[in-house]
Amino acid sequence: MNKLLRSEWIKWSTIRMNWILALIGILLSLALVVLLVVLYGQAIGDSEPDTSIESRVEIVGAGAIMLTTFAGVLGVRVFGNEYRTKTMMPSIVAAPIRSELMIAKALTGVFIGVGFAVAGVGAGLATTMIGLEIKDYPLRFDDPHMLRISLGTAAIVAVYAVVGTAFGAIFTSPALAIALVIAVPAVVEPAIAGFLPGNSGEYLPFAAGNTLIQASPSGPNAAEGGAIFVGFAFLLLIAAGVVFQRRDLG
Repeated sequence: MNKLLRSEWIKWSTIRMNWILALIGILLSLALVVLLVVLYGQAIGDSEPDTSIESRVEIVGAGAIMLTTFAGVLGVRVFGNEYRTKTMMPSIVAAPIRSELMIAKALTGVFIGVGFAVAGVGAGLATTMIGLEIKDYPLRFDDPHMLRISLGTAAIVAVYAVVGTAFGAIFTSPALAIALVIAVPAVVEPAIAGFLPGNSGEYLPFAAGNTLIQASPSGPNAAEGGAIFVGFAFLLLIAAGVVFQRRDLG
């Protein structure tokens, strides 16, 4: 398994476009964070600006808007690169036990997600704290919600990479898998939530996951929301494993 996992990492890490996408995702998330920091404390129209600790801490999680999308795309490419280049069959010939290959690819997706989350969230956190310090709105690690949202942002980014890996396994078209990674949380799930009674939509997987980056979530709390999102990603990986196990690539 170690050799198989190392092989999967080499396959992914030696493709230059993967690193370019990761860099673009981090830069875009930083651009959003910088914009929010620059605008922080300014009045919009006649309303007074919100300069509470909660509003400052949520800037840390704002970068997740970009990071999650790119994490999903990077996860898709664990499988998508091989489907696109028609090299999946040689991979299966080299590692004929598909369950082991699936596990190796899933773990690769986890490693990619964790690494990307640490880099992206770390850069965003440092930028936020320095920028707010310059504007005399200091943010400290012992501030309310600070540690939870910082770790929650990293967690939601990492789990998005796992979700992307699962979509990449299920759909042999990388373009379709990437489109679904973007459209399901942004369009499909909100549309479904609109037909559900009360606040039931807040318990759907991606909405629940967003509680990890909210100071005061209105639906499930952060622990419940995180558990729902992680559980969804795990079940999606199992479904992806079943599909991959039974798929005819001949």
